[in-house]
Amino acid sequence: MNAKEYLQQAQKIDRIVKSKLAQIERLESLATSATQVLDPTGSHASADPTKGSKLENMVISIVDLKEQAQKQAAKLMEIRKEIMETLNKVSNLSVQFILEERYLLYRSWDSIAEETGFSKSYLFHMHSTGLQLVESIINR
Repeated sequence: MNAKEYLQQAQKIDRIVKSKLAQIERLESLATSATQVLDPTGSHASADPTKGSKLENMVISIVDLKEQAQKQAAKLMEIRKEIMETLNKVSNLSVQFILEERYLLYRSWDSIAEETGFSKSYLFHMHSTGLQLVESIINR
């Protein structure tokens, strides 16, 4: 794994967690709708046992997705911590700042350029330098 792939891990896992949370939200909404459609009177008895099992399967899917999201979130926290520790070893503070902004805060180059006052071409140069430094740190 090269330095850029190493640093991009957090953002990739963050996307997975957000996707799972969106899926959970959608399934919970469907389950709520299904409950109202399956039993609009509010009673718990159902003449059709398959209706209950469909809802039960939906609830099981929600629970499974929540467990997956929790595991991914825990993994995200571990990777973010590891990346922060790695970036703290970068001796050039400007390079360290740029890498943190890009890979831990997921900021765009335009946003970083605006905040720092550096041109994008200079940021790209510093980024390249930073990737070389991170490469040497992770390969120790």
